[in-house]
Amino acid sequence: DESKAKIDAARKAFDAVLKADEANVTNKQTLLDAEAKYAALEADHKAAKDVDDLIDAIGEVTYPTSKTAIDAAKNAYGKLTEAQQALVTKKATLDAVEAAYEALEADHLAAEAVDGLIGLIPDPVVYTTECDKAIKDARAAYNALTEAQQELVEDLDVLEVAEAAYEALKADHEAAEAVNALIG
Repeated sequence: DESKAKIDAARKAFDAVLKADEANVTNKQTLLDAEAKYAALEADHKAAKDVDDLIDAIGEVTYPTSKTAIDAAKNAYGKLTEAQQALVTKKATLDAVEAAYEALEADHLAAEAVDGLIGLIPDPVVYTTECDKAIKDARAAYNALTEAQQELVEDLDVLEVAEAAYEALKADHEAAEAVNALIG
């Protein structure tokens, strides 16, 4: 870039000055200051580029695998100075992938909670009010999920089998009560 070229030209001219004439150069400190400032700017740009590279490395957001890459980029960004942070060109991308990950995580946690409720259904299913409540609670929780969250529930088949088994037990129980009523 233009500043670097001017600094390099000044350095080349200064280095060409004989040692004996060096004392006659009155703006040596200006050159040294410019070199130091440019080196600091280069370091800032490199630090920002390193963070941009970490953000690029995140790729498609998946749960739970993206967490490590997102955290690495977020932590690296947080360690930058304000000046370096201003040079990061992909901060909006980092914010977007972080939000997408949080939404995915929430969906997975909601589905896991329903799987937990399904896990509370007695196996084998028995005809009790507790079993009926466990099945109904799991179904209500499942129905409250979004479609995307429902797709993440791993034990839906267990719930459906339990519902069918409970309905069969209920029908058997009602038939037995009807027979008992007839017998008197």
